[in-house]
Amino acid sequence: MSDINILSELEENEKAVIKNINIKGTMRRRLQDLGLISGTKVECVLKKSNGMISAYNIKGALIALRKTETD
Repeated sequence: MSDINILSELEENEKAVIKNINIKGTMRRRLQDLGLISGTKVECVLKKSNGMISAYNIKGALIALRKTETD
């Protein structure tokens, strides 16, 4: 597992565990609804070359997120 500060730093095939979500409002709730809560294991399975969109395996589901959401 990686020791990173933000989800967008994960490279393809790298794994990490969510410790905290540092965002407020509806975006926080949306990410939590997708399964991004403390203790969740996450794997980056695809990172586009421009880095603006990445796909993550979260609890067995493949979820694509924008860089603004993962920062």
